Amino acid sequence: DPYASLQRSLPVMGVPDAHALARGRGVTVAVIDTSADVAHADLASRAIEVRDFTGAHESGSAHGTAVTGIIAATTNNLLGIVGVAPEANVVSLAACWSRSDGEVRATCNSFTLAKALAAAIDLKADVVNLSLGGPSDPLLRRLVEYGLKRGMIFVGALPTGEPIGFPCEIAGVLAVDVVGHAPSARTTLYAPGTDVLTLLPHDRYDFLSGSSLAAANVSGSIALLLSTHRHWTAEQVRSILANTCAAGASINVCAALAGGGASSKCA
Repeated sequence: DPYASLQRSLPVMGVPDAHALARGRGVTVAVIDTSADVAHADLASRAIEVRDFTGAHESGSAHGTAVTGIIAATTNNLLGIVGVAPEANVVSLAACWSRSDGEVRATCNSFTLAKALAAAIDLKADVVNLSLGGPSDPLLRRLVEYGLKRGMIFVGALPTGEPIGFPCEIAGVLAVDVVGHAPSARTTLYAPGTDVLTLLPHDRYDFLSGSSLAAANVSGSIALLLSTHRHWTAEQVRSILANTCAAGASINVCAALAGGGASSKCA
């Protein structure tokens, strides 16, 4: 993968060493976002299913493609980048739509998000990535709480640095912020989210920043953990990842795997 050396977030999280132990096989990650360009050369071999709940019928937009690329980009294909969990089963649930063609920012609403959350629950997804944020919503809260009771792990991006609004205010959702931001809630996890190399539609690559990218890094890391420890709960995963780093520093998934019983040398 010729651009792997430019993925500075991977060694920070211990991903190259972690891949010797796990690559996410057997774990289903639902990405609730804008639609992903699953025809991208670095995703096409992954057979990623896309379900559209927006009616916009976008063939692939920037935000969803970027988030999905971080989690699932194909590894060892002599092309592009490496996904954090390149063997996880990823499903793209399009509940948001681009504000304009090619723009990374997107819009969602409660109805489309509710349909996507219900689909993730029906799919029995192990991990649900929510690289988005909005006001409190009682219906969305009930759906997430139902999924949590079924053992699903929800990962949310902190848009303002504080767990306010959907989804990060919901107890049990793993809130993620960018390394370098001032530490906020004690339970917040941190991962690289500045100048992260990822995919964009039409076989493009670019560096993007934001807590959306940090959340995707954590979702991919959780897929690695669950592929070797299927029955870990959301709180166990949060605690294990938090214990791999000082407050405000990046998680290290290799150290988390080693602490979970696997033997490994972590960079």
